Amino acid sequence: MKKLSILLAVLLIGCRSGQTEVKTDYNCSPLGLSVADLTEIKAADFVGEKVTDQQALTLALVDCLRDTRPEVRDELAYQGLTALLRGNKVKLETMQRLKLDLLEITKEQDPPKVAAPFAALVLSEVARSDRIIPWMSAPERTEFVRSAVDYVTGVSDYRGFDDEDGWRHGVAHGSDWLMQLALNKNVTDNDLGLILDGVGSQIQADKSHAYIHGESERLARPVILVAQRGVIDADGWARWLGLVIDPAPMANWGEAFNSESGLAQRHNAKSFLKALFVFAAQSDDPNIQMLLPGIKAQLQKIP
Repeated sequence: MKKLSILLAVLLIGCRSGQTEVKTDYNCSPLGLSVADLTEIKAADFVGEKVTDQQALTLALVDCLRDTRPEVRDELAYQGLTALLRGNKVKLETMQRLKLDLLEITKEQDPPKVAAPFAALVLSEVARSDRIIPWMSAPERTEFVRSAVDYVTGVSDYRGFDDEDGWRHGVAHGSDWLMQLALNKNVTDNDLGLILDGVGSQIQADKSHAYIHGESERLARPVILVAQRGVIDADGWARWLGLVIDPAPMANWGEAFNSESGLAQRHNAKSFLKALFVFAAQSDDPNIQMLLPGIKAQLQKIP
């Protein structure tokens, strides 16, 4: 069992990528196909006479992640790319280009801020593909982990869903990316530490926003999968939880009832701990159960 001090040293490593300003006047029309065409193609599982080049269509769909219409961005672009990836229709050369294009989008700051969260969600599917059939080299995979952590730690737009624009959900989508990486047995112990770094950075959001769209549950999932690997013992998990469930800038959790930001911070901390507790308590895996003493200790500190 590795010492947590080694893991925490790794957790401090990381950098933030630069951000790119982009235009927002996107009208999804990949390869000249209309929304009606895409709907028809999706229903036909991306085969048929209108699909002249499946690989070109895969790459062209990426631009539609920037579309501000949720029925296009979510139902056609994201779901379409997911279907192509899970259907093993994407060739290796296309996959490598797809990964690079999506990573570039995660650095963008388009004013609607819809593209980056959906690029992160598709990147979780790219991560899944490497988990099912490994195609990244070890250094590439480590860099991919770092990119995921950079994205998650950099999320500052906490909007989840609204009736006009649909989903953004940056923290949840980034957590899904981290989850797929944590599932990958080829991800190293050191990289698992980086994954925990990403999770820890967003457990309490910006210490003023209260999560209401299931973000805490999504953040808990990668932690459970890291625990499953058995690289941290119960004492190590207790120390990690003590670091990330921190009332600062408040002196203690009792002060949470004196401000809106304090109440939001308390809400997020308890929501994460409760989600983690439910997952751990339902598991028969002794490695996952090692989380329980630390979870209970932190819950007892929060009134």
